[in-house]
Amino acid sequence: MSRGGAAGIVIEPGGASTTRGAGARPGAPGPGARALVCAAAGVLYALAQVGYGIWPLVFVCLALWWGALGDSPTLRRAVGLSALFGASAYVVAMPWLFGGATRLLDGRSGVALLLFIVYGAWIAAGFAAVGALVSSGLRVGRPAWLVGPIALVVVEWLQPRLFAATVGESLASVPVLAQGAELGGPLLLSAFVAVVNGLLLEAWCAEGRKATHRVAVALLIVGAAALGGVLRVHFLHEDTGLVGAEHTDRAGAASVGRGGRFLAIGIVQANLSLAEKRDDAGPGHARHLEQTRALLEEGPLDLVVWPETAYARSLRRPLPLEGQPIRAELEVPLLFGASSVLTRDGRRAATNSAFLVEADGRIEQVYDKHLLIPFAETDPLARFGAAHSREWLPRGQDFHPGETFDPIRLGPAPIATPICYEVTDAGFVRRLVHEGRASLIVTLANDGWFGRTREPRMHLALARLRAIEHRLWLVRATNSGESAVVDPTGRIVLRTELFESTARRVLVRARPWGTVYGWLGDWPGPLALLALVALGVRDVARRRAKRPSDLA
Repeated sequence: MSRGGAAGIVIEPGGASTTRGAGARPGAPGPGARALVCAAAGVLYALAQVGYGIWPLVFVCLALWWGALGDSPTLRRAVGLSALFGASAYVVAMPWLFGGATRLLDGRSGVALLLFIVYGAWIAAGFAAVGALVSSGLRVGRPAWLVGPIALVVVEWLQPRLFAATVGESLASVPVLAQGAELGGPLLLSAFVAVVNGLLLEAWCAEGRKATHRVAVALLIVGAAALGGVLRVHFLHEDTGLVGAEHTDRAGAASVGRGGRFLAIGIVQANLSLAEKRDDAGPGHARHLEQTRALLEEGPLDLVVWPETAYARSLRRPLPLEGQPIRAELEVPLLFGASSVLTRDGRRAATNSAFLVEADGRIEQVYDKHLLIPFAETDPLARFGAAHSREWLPRGQDFHPGETFDPIRLGPAPIATPICYEVTDAGFVRRLVHEGRASLIVTLANDGWFGRTREPRMHLALARLRAIEHRLWLVRATNSGESAVVDPTGRIVLRTELFESTARRVLVRARPWGTVYGWLGDWPGPLALLALVALGVRDVARRRAKRPSDLA
């Protein structure tokens, strides 16, 4: 990519095109070089994601990508280059998805590869859409720091994804830079990252003082975000008196403190293999009970949390149910994951659920998972009449989605309980927290399908952002790790290892805390869409105004 080339092609009146800067000089890169730059930028973007955690790369990878688009002579080529960026990022960032699908399909790697490719094509299409918008903006001379954020935020807001992931979520591993999530969620973080990339790209294309000025502005924006994050974290620690794993209350019971209720919570990570959970429920249940007893020997608890589907036998509803067969002689409230069977509209329905055994031993509250994973928890092909789809989905379930967003209440404390990958969807968790007025987030998961991959780390990193967005404590209980406790600033105060059998206790504060993101949601999305439409209308008006003079 030649210096000055990112400004790209400018459409002159009447549709004629001329080049700006060095974009079309003999030394300008050819199609092969541009493709190489986009593929390399995609790899850098993948490495910046939370699975790898090399987050500084997120501030340059978009600039490389958009710079290659600025040199592209046609919109069609820009779309292809952007799809290449997305495909390379996907392959490097998400190989764990192929491995998990292969296990789910009982080793049918061919089918798993097909699903992996189809989803990858969808991801690449999203980046292609961003590239088309950015390239169009650069071609009419708009600055990269303006068109880049608008295009990126619009597509991230509109494109549904199985595993919600945005550019801004790369900052989850550096909470100081992610504190702005309480204002506008992941989309605001994406806009922040895109603005910095756009300024650096323009600095590369400019010369002398203009280049220095743009670099200075980019550094100033990052510095201001970091300083604001440090001050915000300090304020939260001073205001809320944050406590965590290092302040475990071994004396026990909950107490009401300044601005909230302290809860002593136990987390059980039994580390059962998929075969152990599937073939014999008894030993797994016994292990959970044994580890819970060990926790209680250290002191009383207000709540014990078992992971998703920790109780392998299905529960038959309606509620209430007797909970003592599940927690045995224990008298502590227990939040646990299990499947259940009930009747809806005269038909049998199964759910993936979180139940609460209350202090009196009764189960009167349940949360049913809404966002079901295709092919694992629901069969999308069955909707299209694929009668034999279950033959190649032997481990797949056919759960029905939840119908309510009510929190589970532990005494006066309402708890949002997103199950598994629901916690990766910022908008969904916002609805759980906002509608339920939750004062604590407890998420149950089972990442055993993905083995020793980066997926558990990614899952936890995205959960950290949910704590920041709502300024709530977040407790994560998984079957095989990484279980964790995250404070309202995104700091991990307790973390288990992968495939470790352990039980931990922690003191957290259940305290409702309103945030701008909680109130307004993904407002950067519609704002960016409005800006995009306004720019488009302006371009049309300009072309119409210039047309008579062109004809003359």
